[in-house]
Amino acid sequence: MMAYPPNCPIAPAGPTSAMPPPGGVLPVNLNRVLQVAGPFSEYTRHPELEDFESQFRVEPDDSWFSQDRSPQSPIQFEVGAITTGDNQMLLIYDYSVDVWGFSGVNPHDFEPLEDGRHSGSFGYVLRINGSSPGALRYRLDPVSPNLRPLAPQIQNALPNASYNPGADVYARAFAEQFASAAGFGASVHPQTPGRYGARDVPFTLFVQPNAAMDVTGVIFNPIESPIAFVQARLSGYVVSAKLGQKIVDDLRMTLR
Repeated sequence: MMAYPPNCPIAPAGPTSAMPPPGGVLPVNLNRVLQVAGPFSEYTRHPELEDFESQFRVEPDDSWFSQDRSPQSPIQFEVGAITTGDNQMLLIYDYSVDVWGFSGVNPHDFEPLEDGRHSGSFGYVLRINGSSPGALRYRLDPVSPNLRPLAPQIQNALPNASYNPGADVYARAFAEQFASAAGFGASVHPQTPGRYGARDVPFTLFVQPNAAMDVTGVIFNPIESPIAFVQARLSGYVVSAKLGQKIVDDLRMTLR
């Protein structure tokens, strides 16, 4: 290693020799460390923003693999939950819910399964104070193709109009009723990568003061292969209620 010249912006902390000792290198002790991208994050981030990360893992039980599981007989379980205080807001900018399996190397070595694996058996719901935010509608159980145009069905479904629904209409209603059996309607999210919501908006979920957010898993078909656990990971900022409301108001002005 070379000794820094006297006029170098980052100078050694102590005296050094111009030549390293025989058979060795010259140690250089720096009195300053530059972060990646420099101090940019410190200049742009509000000092009241507190990083938030939370991870939950739930191992399976026998009911997940039982042949009694069906779209008409699902089970639900809590993956994880968090609550905010009197003067706290939680701004979620990223989350993931994944199924993990065994690597086969040793009993405590796990790896995430491919995106979409077990999406025909497992889904999850994100709720704030018991309600799913947004207008969500996911069809997790495949149905037969719709062989008739949609517009005539809507027209014939008007009051005082004769309407004879076909088998495809009944098939779609039957495939979607499992969500109602679990109590979540059609808001059961498939196991897919990425968060919902616009990608150019920094935050996807806002948890107001004195609120609870939970991640609930739903098994609506038996899982046919071994899995290690279901993992939920949440990332965001914890801020004061006043600052959080200002961020929300500024985003609304930006999106107008």
